[in-house]
Amino acid sequence: MFIVDTRSEGITYRPIKQINGRPGFSEVFLDNVKVPKENVVGKVGDGWRVAMTTLNFERLNIGGAFAYAAASAARHLVEVRRDADTLALLEESLAIKELYDRMLMLALRGGEIVGPEAASIKLLASEILDKIYIAAVSKLGPETLVEGDLFEWSFGYIDSKGYTILSGTSEILRNLLGELVLGLPKGV
Repeated sequence: MFIVDTRSEGITYRPIKQINGRPGFSEVFLDNVKVPKENVVGKVGDGWRVAMTTLNFERLNIGGAFAYAAASAARHLVEVRRDADTLALLEESLAIKELYDRMLMLALRGGEIVGPEAASIKLLASEILDKIYIAAVSKLGPETLVEGDLFEWSFGYIDSKGYTILSGTSEILRNLLGELVLGLPKGV
């Protein structure tokens, strides 16, 4: 694994326009880019381990952001439409936020290395956030997508589909957890 200055000659970006009209992702092309030897991270040949460690921290951080967003969205939905379904979504989102807070505390103590359990936070938080926005549109009606309110349900609904893809799709994360945490055979 190596670090590349994004201003280096030979790097081309091609934004990928999403359904919401915004480019949240990009294709990145490296053509004859020169990378100094000192930009190698870790040992040569150890890039996969470095990349997986980096992804675990990314998943923990993204999962945390989604966990907090889900708790906030669920609270708002309960204020607008209080029923058994929305209360259940609120409880689930608060439980995921609490799980994230505990994982973060362990990671911040320094003795714990973030491992595949970070994938569980990203998986749970992105999926509950998607469920909350689906419920909002279902319960508040399709006009929510056009009119919306201060919480911007429409952007949340559209963006939430991408949340289950970035940093590893839900399916990839389930496979990873099955293999690394549960000890299931690869590809099952």
